[in-house]
Amino acid sequence: MMTRELSILFVEGDLDASVAIRLATECDFIVGVAIVAGSNQKFLAGLSKYRAAAAHVGKVFALGDAEIENCAVTLLETHLPRRARSMVARLAVPMVEAWLLADHEGIGSWLGIHVAKVRDAAVAIKHPKDAIVSLAAAARRADLREGLRPRPGVRARVGAEYAPLMSDFVRSRWDPARAAPRSPSLAKAIQRLEELRDL
Repeated sequence: MMTRELSILFVEGDLDASVAIRLATECDFIVGVAIVAGSNQKFLAGLSKYRAAAAHVGKVFALGDAEIENCAVTLLETHLPRRARSMVARLAVPMVEAWLLADHEGIGSWLGIHVAKVRDAAVAIKHPKDAIVSLAAAARRADLREGLRPRPGVRARVGAEYAPLMSDFVRSRWDPARAAPRSPSLAKAIQRLEELRDL
């Protein structure tokens, strides 16, 4: 299949960028520039700007998080009431960590834990980021145990190396095709990217 150019990736955060690049590559795109908004609020506010840009610069893929309390469809309708044919805008439900956890085998292999523990954590813990941090406590590798989890006494949800370590997982072990059947929002994102590719 011929590789096609994706001119702009507009994403919420650094981990979203790694996920978006991986998905674009899996869908046979060559990625141009990646722009990181830095927060959910800035991402949503910037969607209309990149919709307008899509008409001039080429194909655009925008990826952010729906967040736990929000509805992806409502958020997109509110912040992107007009769509562009050459732009795909998707919100991971509830966040990209859920897409990563959906690859039970990949996370289990990477952390060195049994796949059943990953499956149980993905179901039992409502916040995907908390599930990953919890699973990291049993990781075989010390750098994963220490980097993914916050240090004792530090008021943080994740460890200092969380984003780069998770990005490494996305690049090296995550299998979107394996994860998609367990994540409807991921499956839809892949479908829309394939449609964009074939325009």
